[in-house]
Amino acid sequence: MDPIDLRHLPDDGGARISELVATVAERPLYVRVGADDAASVSLLSKLGFTEVSRTTSDDEIVLALPPTLE
Repeated sequence: MDPIDLRHLPDDGGARISELVATVAERPLYVRVGADDAASVSLLSKLGFTEVSRTTSDDEIVLALPPTLE
């Protein structure tokens, strides 16, 4: 699955990110955020996402939410 681009979310992006995690069952789930978007990176980290790559040319970070053991 290609990373979901979260760089253009409206100001209430936090609610949309939480909703995305709750509704998309496929794991790992990859998202792309702007490297300067500390609020989104912090929220994603709290939800269990970890950084998997960072590009300086595009100023973006790709994070992944790994599968959970049930």
